[in-house]
Amino acid sequence: MDIALTFVYFVHNIAGGKLPLGAIDTFFWRYLFVRELDPYILLHELFHAFLLEKGHSKDWVMRGARPPYGNEWYWLTPEDRRGVLRNKWRDFNVIPATEQEEEKKSKESWFYYKMGSAYLKGENLDKPFYYLTNLLR
Repeated sequence: MDIALTFVYFVHNIAGGKLPLGAIDTFFWRYLFVRELDPYILLHELFHAFLLEKGHSKDWVMRGARPPYGNEWYWLTPEDRRGVLRNKWRDFNVIPATEQEEEKKSKESWFYYKMGSAYLKGENLDKPFYYLTNLLR
């Protein structure tokens, strides 16, 4: 499976007191949630799957608010377009490596390295947890 789409009724307001029209999970960046079948909202959320952690733009389809009907822009800004093209072949079965994820992965790798080393040396395993706690501060 690459991308999954589901219809949902949002119950939590976002900034400005409005209910969202669409969303994407921010872990796998592959599960799209939309309130209604609107091509503008669907395309907006689909582009989030390729732009990953980047938020909204000021212009065109990646704006944070839906424009009035009849005034939709279905194009990406040049910067957003480059981002989508950079990720066009991404593997949706792998958690994408955003900058924050890369930092977290390196800390997690250090933790497992310490755990493995302590285990092989027969040391107390509390030490790696101490290192992890300090790294995450």
